[in-house]
Amino acid sequence: MTLEELEDVVTGLQSSVPTLEEQVCVSNFCCYANGTPTNTVASAVWLTLASAPIPMRILSVDLSFEYWSLTASDTNYWQAELAIHNAAGFGTPFAIRSTQSTGANANGGITARIPWNFDAAAWGTADLAKGENLAMRVAPFGTPATPFRFPVVATIRYRAL
Repeated sequence: MTLEELEDVVTGLQSSVPTLEEQVCVSNFCCYANGTPTNTVASAVWLTLASAPIPMRILSVDLSFEYWSLTASDTNYWQAELAIHNAAGFGTPFAIRSTQSTGANANGGITARIPWNFDAAAWGTADLAKGENLAMRVAPFGTPATPFRFPVVATIRYRAL
């Protein structure tokens, strides 16, 4: 192994292990449709996962569904997109995953109480200014076997900027 290869391995390990400078936020959320709580959504919806109390960089997001399991499908699936939300609106998604079994955004099926994450997504800039929100858009493609189900626990790992 060359020195450059070893440096790449060390850098990868350092970025995947939480340090004292990194924080974790856990958010349990449900959804409201026209002001009424609901445990399912069948169409695209934006959800706020967290608000930035300080400037911060999102490092990872895990979703854990209490009761919902969903088999992976390449034709009938749910897609989740992470984006920054501020007064100007929703930004371009910086990470995308789906319940597909193949494809660039594939993350496989969902199993209740087992984290489903964005770790293997192609991450873009995920820096939030103070007061901005971390938002997630979920949208069905084709006809997924079930609606998107709540409650969901989001575990967000971030670093102060």
